Amino acid sequence: MSRLRIRANWELLVLIGLTWGCDLIATLVFQPREYWLDHSQTTEGNFFWIWAMQVSPWFFAGLFTSYFAGLAIVTSILKPYYARRLIVLATLLHAWAVANWYWYNSQASSVNLETFLHAWFFVVMVLLVWAMERSIRSEMDSAARSNGEASAM
Repeated sequence: MSRLRIRANWELLVLIGLTWGCDLIATLVFQPREYWLDHSQTTEGNFFWIWAMQVSPWFFAGLFTSYFAGLAIVTSILKPYYARRLIVLATLLHAWAVANWYWYNSQASSVNLETFLHAWFFVVMVLLVWAMERSIRSEMDSAARSNGEASAM
């Protein structure tokens, strides 16, 4: 059953993987120059991730990747109805985090990233709707196939 759930949610997992990857990259790219000389000079809004970044950028990236793997495991255990909602929530939170990183850093520089931020949210929302539709359709197809097999017996 877990394999079917992962298959039904793979588009959503790819989407959250992309937003998480963008969040990870933005977090590391926008660290101040001092951070790369002294890891205690980190810029991060979440206290847990501050600690992870102060250990090392590699530790941060590994923990961040483990966090994503944990979500994939949890969504394979949950019923698809709840798994989809968890993935959508996580995607939106990380899309928001990426947007905040870009907004914060565009305020500190002369670069105007407003167009990027609008495009970013538009692309994430379109992909989210597409992935949700595919996930629901896949679940319905699996249910129809299993009902057809059960009635044939």
